[in-house]
This record gives sequence, C-alpha cells and structure tokens, in this order.
Amino acid sequence: MSTDEPSQIRTEVPQSARTRGFIRAVLLACLVVLAIGLPIAIWWAWRDNSYEACMLSEMKGQSQSMYSMVDKLCSPRFKREVPILITEIEYEWGHSPLGASAEIRIKKSGEYNVTRTRVRFAPKPCNEVKKEDWSGFKDALFQENVAIVPLDPEETALPMGQSCMNSDGFFGTYK
Repeated sequence: MSTDEPSQIRTEVPQSARTRGFIRAVLLACLVVLAIGLPIAIWWAWRDNSYEACMLSEMKGQSQSMYSMVDKLCSPRFKREVPILITEIEYEWGHSPLGASAEIRIKKSGEYNVTRTRVRFAPKPCNEVKKEDWSGFKDALFQENVAIVPLDPEETALPMGQSCMNSDGFFGTYK
C-alpha cells in the first residue's frame, strides 16, 4: 500500500445485499396479505348466501325464543323487508302545493329504513269516512324517508285536514 493514498472505508452496501433485502420485504408483504386474505376468502366462500340459509345456520341448536334476535341478525345482511308496526314509526302527510299528489314523510323510523307502504284516500274528514268513500290502495315507495303518491281528482276535492289517508301497513329493512 502506498502512503500517498488515504485509506477509505467502504460504505456502500453491495448490490446483492440490497436485492436480498428487497426480496425479503416483498416476501414478507406477500405473507401478510396471505395471512389476512386467506381467512377472508374462506369466509366469503362459505358464508350464507340467502336469508333462509342464514336463519338455518344461526338457529341451529338454539331455542325458539332466539328466533326474533336471529331474524334481526340475518335480515339486514340480505336487506329483507319486514312489516313495521305503526306504533314504531312517526309520519306525517300532506298535499303537494298543486294538490296533484300527496307526500308522506317519515319523521321517526326507529330501527327501520322505511321502504314502502300502501295507502288510500277519502275526500272527507277521517271521522266522517264510510267504507264506500275510500279509493283503492296505491303503493308508495320511500326514498330518503319521503314517498310521493299521485292523487286522482276526487281524492283532492277537499284540502288536507278535510280529507283522510289510511295505510294498510308500512314495510322496511332493519338499519
């Protein structure tokens, strides 16, 4: 060695060591993805694919008293529509400004997303309505808690408050 050349310490990592480090990082990332992804893929392949299958698998070995709780578990998974007791929601209705339709607005829906109802109208105050005064039932579908129902001319003869609306039930899905 010559004394004219200063001694240098090599600080660079050899190319082969960097490549090995990169390969190890990629393999580790693959193992993590596999460890997380495989159980999800197995669950996805074996999960219940219908409300009925969900009810059967969840009720297996359970007493009949568990039915309503299991129904509330399985129904939202499959967006199953259920009847809603009128006492479980609050709603209001009124005529559109031109009177050609009625608007039904859900004010409080509890544990439900209200999806539809069937309504009928009578051109009299509710306390004066007889069976023959009612129109036929019409389906009303809700979007963002509001349903618009087209009215026939005889159903709009009197202003709101002097006419009557009746529903044969509300339906919805669990939230």
